[in-house]
Amino acid sequence: MTAASGTATVVGGLGAVGSMFVELLRAGGSTVTVVDPAGSDPDGDVVVGDITKPSEQVLAHVESSRIIVLAVPEQVALAALPSLRTSGALVVDTLSVKSRMDAAIADAGREGEFLGLNPMFRPSLGPRGRAVIAVPYVGGPQSDRFLDIVRSWGASVAVMDADRHDRLAAATQF
Repeated sequence: MTAASGTATVVGGLGAVGSMFVELLRAGGSTVTVVDPAGSDPDGDVVVGDITKPSEQVLAHVESSRIIVLAVPEQVALAALPSLRTSGALVVDTLSVKSRMDAAIADAGREGEFLGLNPMFRPSLGPRGRAVIAVPYVGGPQSDRFLDIVRSWGASVAVMDADRHDRLAAATQF
């Protein structure tokens, strides 16, 4: 699967990180729907909604997507996890701390692939020549293909587990 072969939903797609993913996925040929409580996007499809209390319209977009990016704060991502009906989609989060999401996925017994990404740069700079840390909570072929897409954006991808990520992120932020 390349980005061009599928559909994506970016939850929080009007924020800085979310809009970066929207732009990069669209540039790769994906059809992207933005789910955001904040309003409209003049360049594409926006569904106004709250992923923690999803409407049928929000759920329909999530269920029909091959990639679901959660570019939202941690409390929103964790609250959304039980209601995500993913139909085999890859779920990607952009959280700065990964261990709580890792535990929540394991505790929920969720099936499917879940990948954490942490762009180690300001979104306005873009990924070319910059580091992205990847945490495959539940990895597989979709995660591997998505990481290839991230690399095609020019990013350098380091793969590690959630605990190592959190220790490294804490050390770099200190």
